[in-house]
Amino acid sequence: MENKQAAQEHPNAPALANASQGFDHLFSNDITGARKVFAADATPFHLLGLGICAFLEAALGMEAGLMGEASRCLALSEAEAKKQSKSVKPNPNSRFPPGLEWEIVTADAVVLLGLTHALSESYMGYLQCIYALNNAHGRFTKLHKTVFPAGMDQYSTPATTPTISRKPSATSLSPAQPPASVVSRSSAGSFFGRWGRSSSSLTVPNSAALDASFDGPVEEMIVSGTAFGYGLFNLVFSLLPKKVQGVVGFFGFKHDRKAALQALAVSAAKTDVHSVFSGLVLMTYHGAVLLVSGYQADEAHILKQYKAIVDKIEPRYPEGALWILNRAKILRMSHDAEGAIRVLQDGLRPERNHSFVQADALLVFELAWTLLAQRRYQEAADMFIKMTELNTWSHGTYYFIAAGCYISLGNRQKAQELMDRLPTLLDKKKINGKDLPTEVLIKKKLEFYKAKQLRRGGPEQNFVDAIQISPAEEIGICMISPIFSQGIV
Repeated sequence: MENKQAAQEHPNAPALANASQGFDHLFSNDITGARKVFAADATPFHLLGLGICAFLEAALGMEAGLMGEASRCLALSEAEAKKQSKSVKPNPNSRFPPGLEWEIVTADAVVLLGLTHALSESYMGYLQCIYALNNAHGRFTKLHKTVFPAGMDQYSTPATTPTISRKPSATSLSPAQPPASVVSRSSAGSFFGRWGRSSSSLTVPNSAALDASFDGPVEEMIVSGTAFGYGLFNLVFSLLPKKVQGVVGFFGFKHDRKAALQALAVSAAKTDVHSVFSGLVLMTYHGAVLLVSGYQADEAHILKQYKAIVDKIEPRYPEGALWILNRAKILRMSHDAEGAIRVLQDGLRPERNHSFVQADALLVFELAWTLLAQRRYQEAADMFIKMTELNTWSHGTYYFIAAGCYISLGNRQKAQELMDRLPTLLDKKKINGKDLPTEVLIKKKLEFYKAKQLRRGGPEQNFVDAIQISPAEEIGICMISPIFSQGIV
């Protein structure tokens, strides 16, 4: 109790606690309420919150116009954090060196600024992103050495069950041993072994006394933020192709996937904003592992790890679209597609808070693909058309898939109406003056359909009559990959 009271006396605790209320609004789909809280003060925490709001809207909705606002707020947060770090005073109530919280805010802002540069999809933007990531990587590496000088093995994680091993184990797991948390260790067995199977596990003591000493919001933010940044960098770099890893190695980037997953799990076990982002990263990773590794995956174990994270975060934000989305994904991956559809439809019901439109778009997108997979074509077509109301990403792609749904329904007249709108829609969205990959495919398919219709002796304007395989089914087979299944639109 004495440690708890001392930790809460940190001078930056009130500002952090207030900004955390804004993040609670954000993760509950109330982005309007979040902005109101963040705009009420000008601390680095609040400015970072405003930047994150703009960044999420821009990234999730592919809204390039919002990148400028995100960059402005993030740059202000970085500058203010650096200013605060120059005037810090020793705090006898903290076990960490003074000013570490500002180092973490600075590193967070730098990472997000780098990502905003990358989303500009220009060569200069990519160079600025690499420079920013190099800067942030160095910061988090130094922070990790300061905050975790003895490593992370003594910290608890959300996972509470050991991985089932195909090999006999000499380790005793008898009830006489103290409770432990387990962090999965990936093996390098088969080609997909390092993705889909963890044949060994790291047993971590679950010390309640140790966790109790982190009750102060600033100290918890330091621990969780450091673990998140260190884990995120290591995980991202470990997933890059080998040739790319060789290139980024020149910038000093190193990676350790085992350490990355452990660090993210340590962060996810906390309650500050970094724990939520760590949970999102781990959920995305576990989902991708299951989809990519297929039959070689230890499906039961991966789903248990995935579900443990969702179960921890979802009660805090029951209205949050991101947790509804991942709950539905767990059901879909558990072969309960109808259950996933019910969860998504419940998440989209009108009485819920829907001010975070970009988050709702993720639910609609996931619902559209799940309905298509279940051959509920009319509902799927409606959802793909609804996507055009929620973001600006390739409306032509949405219309093309919806037209395919109507072909499967036998309504070729409606399909032709949607196809006829494609030429104007396909000329709108460009990346550096080039067409989107999906739109390049669609243009080629339209040329093929028209040529086939002429060969058959029919009028070109009725080219839908020449389509034998539904474009929705065709593009679904080609493109319902881990990228699309993770909701990245």
